[in-house]
Amino acid sequence: EAYTNNDYEWIKKSMKSLIKFSIFSFIVICIMIIISPFFYKIWLGNNVQIQLSLTIYMGLFFILMIFYAPFTFFINGTGKVFLQMVSIVSTAIINIPLSVFFAINLNLGVSGVIIATIICLIPHAILCPIQYSKIINKKAYGIWNK
Repeated sequence: EAYTNNDYEWIKKSMKSLIKFSIFSFIVICIMIIISPFFYKIWLGNNVQIQLSLTIYMGLFFILMIFYAPFTFFINGTGKVFLQMVSIVSTAIINIPLSVFFAINLNLGVSGVIIATIICLIPHAILCPIQYSKIINKKAYGIWNK
């Protein structure tokens, strides 16, 4: 609604709040990673051992998702989703073979799947803020404005 009404100041203010929330979430996720072994012990006992590296990779995955989600929501609201669609479809196509390669060929197991997903999402996490910036500053042309 704000985009349709050209209320760019409200959008920028809202986005700043969401970025602050992302920073707060980053801090919370880091704390959760640090204290996770304690909670795993209480929750799972000695039945299952979860490697700290897997917890770190999952934390990185969620940090990445939380970082670019506000930009994605804004872009979806504008209807300029072509670049996002190309990026996510590319991610989906590359993710499965890369996950298999990391999990099996590099012997990383479940961690390899998460690492591959993170790697595949990084271009999307870069493109979304750029597209947001171009749209909000009225400099979106070509693929950035589709």
